[in-house]
Amino acid sequence: MASLGCRLRFTIHGQLMHFSFILSAVLIMIFFGPGDTQKSPSGLSSVGCPTIVSRADWGAKPPKKRHDMVTPVPYVIIHHTAMDECYDFDECTAEMRKIQQYHQDTRGWWDIGYNFCVGQDGRVYEGRGWDTVGAQAPGYNNRSIGICIMGNYMTKLPNQASIHAVKSLINCTVENDKLEKSYILYGHRQVRATDCPGDDLYEELQSWPQWKPGKHFPPGKDAHLSDTLALEPEDKQI
Repeated sequence: MASLGCRLRFTIHGQLMHFSFILSAVLIMIFFGPGDTQKSPSGLSSVGCPTIVSRADWGAKPPKKRHDMVTPVPYVIIHHTAMDECYDFDECTAEMRKIQQYHQDTRGWWDIGYNFCVGQDGRVYEGRGWDTVGAQAPGYNNRSIGICIMGNYMTKLPNQASIHAVKSLINCTVENDKLEKSYILYGHRQVRATDCPGDDLYEELQSWPQWKPGKHFPPGKDAHLSDTLALEPEDKQI
């Protein structure tokens, strides 16, 4: 009987301890919530967004200057870098540092030109982000998000991981009210005389939602379009 009493008291005690643990967890959830939603580098909810590697995580140098961009913007401009491809975190972070050095030191820009870059690893790498005017398409810099896929896509396509990441980033940008729902998508060659984003990637873009055909070069350097004139050397922009 003594042994049975000990086992009974142990069982009841264990059940009470288990109930107490569950009750404590419920109370914590009620009073403190489930915890912070994961945030993207720009402080936006990452729900529905691809993996975005912050500037700090790829080792960006500080911008020389920056200029706020009013969002949501009406355009997305797609680029390739015409430089090296990258297939993992180490390769892509090194490539981002190389692009930034080229843009700042050779081109004379304030920072890496693109708002975001994408690697063949399927990650998005934060360039200037959503809230800073880019240096990627003169006449459109202050009213577009410039997204590049790292590599040269004149004669081949980027892989599906990177294409999926770009599409996911566009959707995420719309959901976070940084891009208008009725946005227009252009390849870089549609707004400037260039081969960018490469023949094969440009052909691919033509099947994407909200791509608009035709050339749409800025008509002149009026007040609405002169976004780069007071910022960075426009004649050096690619």
